Amino acid sequence: AVVSTQSTGAVVRSDHHLLVEALIAYLEEHNDMIVQTVKNCEWFFKNTYKDFMKKNFELSRRLLCVICAARVKAGSNDLEFILLAIDRLFSLELPLGYGRLQVGNIDSVQACLHFKVDDEEPMIAVNPILLCINSPVIKSLVTDQHQNILEADDFSRAAVECFAEACYTGKPETVTVDNFQDVFKMSHAFKVDWLKKKCELFFSNYVDTKFNQSCNYDDFVFAVDLALFQMEKLKEGSFLSLIISAASSNILPSTRTKYIQQYLGDFETQSTCKIDICIALIRSDVCLILESLIQHLQNPEVKCLNEKSRYLLNKLDLSVCFRKKPELRKVLFSALRNLTEVDREDFRLILELCERLSETLGS
Repeated sequence: AVVSTQSTGAVVRSDHHLLVEALIAYLEEHNDMIVQTVKNCEWFFKNTYKDFMKKNFELSRRLLCVICAARVKAGSNDLEFILLAIDRLFSLELPLGYGRLQVGNIDSVQACLHFKVDDEEPMIAVNPILLCINSPVIKSLVTDQHQNILEADDFSRAAVECFAEACYTGKPETVTVDNFQDVFKMSHAFKVDWLKKKCELFFSNYVDTKFNQSCNYDDFVFAVDLALFQMEKLKEGSFLSLIISAASSNILPSTRTKYIQQYLGDFETQSTCKIDICIALIRSDVCLILESLIQHLQNPEVKCLNEKSRYLLNKLDLSVCFRKKPELRKVLFSALRNLTEVDREDFRLILELCERLSETLGS
């Protein structure tokens, strides 16, 4: 009765706790009455709610979560007061330790936001308030687009749980080698800048620890794959700079060369970004990549240059290769001469290579 008649509003103005507790209890049982309920209590949400929230954060949070859950069940996506209430709640300073209490303790009242990781597994319930405070992307999805289920099939379940807990506590305490890559991707996708910086620190510590004379191939690939992701998706090169410095200083040249050859594999199937990373890592041993190119060109089935062959010929500093291994010059041009279907683009590239080499080697 308190929340279903307009006349009762004046009676409870002096006791806002009574009104809020009544709203919570009523909406938990009557989802279909959310629009009428809010209309009856419009004066409270527009004029009084902000001051009430400052002094009664937990009760306000429970009310907001119940309203959001009722809104979703009732299919009501145009309630302006919800957006106003969320914005007001996000502007408040959270009680000390509030986030840590949410770790592993999200009840049905709070769970009006979920991550959907897999169709066959239960969705991950999260605290929308804390995630929206940390992520402007999630806040927009919740408040502007009224989403209560976020697709997360690009990420592992462990990474989503780690991401949520980090947003609760402000510390990525459960980041591991196994979930790091997806947590880092989530911090970028949802624009949680502080978490992204923490992930970058984790990566730096990982490289410092693993890149030594006993570095194994799996540790090497883990780091290089992350550098590849950062360059391709984020257009940033800080991870690669760390790897180059650590690999050149701490990993034996023979080991580094072996790992890079294994990592690059068949260059024809690799992205140009991956080729760039391998060239940067291999440094003075770049002749090995040229030798892979020559071996490819010597294949009888290869009749012309393709996209990756052209890219390598442009990217490699052939003068450095020829100074280190002069015999490669004759072998490369012999392989180029034997191509039977050279088009105008291939001819122009070969001519440019000759001009470049005459300038550098001639000097």
